Amino acid sequence: MAKYRTNSRDIAPAVRKITKSKPGDLPANRIPVFDAGGNRRGHVGFKASSATCARFGVPDAVLMTKNGRAAWCTKGNKP
Repeated sequence: MAKYRTNSRDIAPAVRKITKSKPGDLPANRIPVFDAGGNRRGHVGFKASSATCARFGVPDAVLMTKNGRAAWCTKGNKP
């Protein structure tokens, strides 16, 4: 009779449920970018800099806390 291996290499990994965000919602692992008027212009990853936020039309962006969450916001006057 053949013996079967029972070590961890033969066990299939558990299936992970992928949660997709709805259009318009902010994904959990992203940082929002707000303009001077408080409107959300987009979102970036955690390695983004203020130069990255300039692509969204937000000059002089500063990493701040908004609604209890980190966010890139404009520090200057309204345009």
